[in-house]
Amino acid sequence: MNRVTTKYGPLPSTAMKYLPIIEKYSKKYNVPVIIIANIIRAESGGNPEAWNGQGGENSRGLMQMSQKTALTHPSQMIPVMLLDTLYEPDFNIKQGTKLLSYIRDFLKPHFQSDSTLTSRWRAVANSYNQGEGYYRDALRTVTNQGKSQDWDTVKYYVLNPIVRTSHPWPENVEFYANKVLEGVTEDHLKGTFRVFPKPSTANLMSFLPWIAVTVTGMGVIYYVTQLAPQGRLAANPRVTLKKIFGGL
Repeated sequence: MNRVTTKYGPLPSTAMKYLPIIEKYSKKYNVPVIIIANIIRAESGGNPEAWNGQGGENSRGLMQMSQKTALTHPSQMIPVMLLDTLYEPDFNIKQGTKLLSYIRDFLKPHFQSDSTLTSRWRAVANSYNQGEGYYRDALRTVTNQGKSQDWDTVKYYVLNPIVRTSHPWPENVEFYANKVLEGVTEDHLKGTFRVFPKPSTANLMSFLPWIAVTVTGMGVIYYVTQLAPQGRLAANPRVTLKKIFGGL
């Protein structure tokens, strides 16, 4: 499989024509470019018109968003009349990257602090393909068992869960992870699990000018739509301001 050397790592050639779109949503959702590109290669081979009806999936587009996920997943909720928009590269990559971001944040509390970024993204990528519940439960089990979250241990508990349910277990666990993590190093994934700082007083103070502008704008709109049509127009600007902000 041909790869192109880039600042993001070796990207599959099949995804290169979509690089500007991938970069845009990588930045927006803090998902590595190389992960998005590898999923495009794994899911559709770079074909925006790809469709898979196997098992009733009805998956569409570059990142093969299934119909059920598109309609019902908390990160998606796409109206049924827009499903075919998933054949458009920009919309498909946006929604696929948004799903990856959701899964990453969903699993984040269950990762041990010393787990590697590559093992974390293996779990995220496989969750994209197979469902995040399997990996959340496996991560919990590994921690409860007092074990380290290396990939082999996590994979074992995905395939051999402590608590069994009626759901079929995911297939091709190793195969899919290997395709999505091909060419990926820890350096390519830096910063993608960072914890954002809580807002400080200084940060909140920086919003005060915008709040002032917003309140003033609302007052002007109130004046134009409510006071002026009633003939309550004041020649003196001070009187007008008193009317706007004086409880009228």
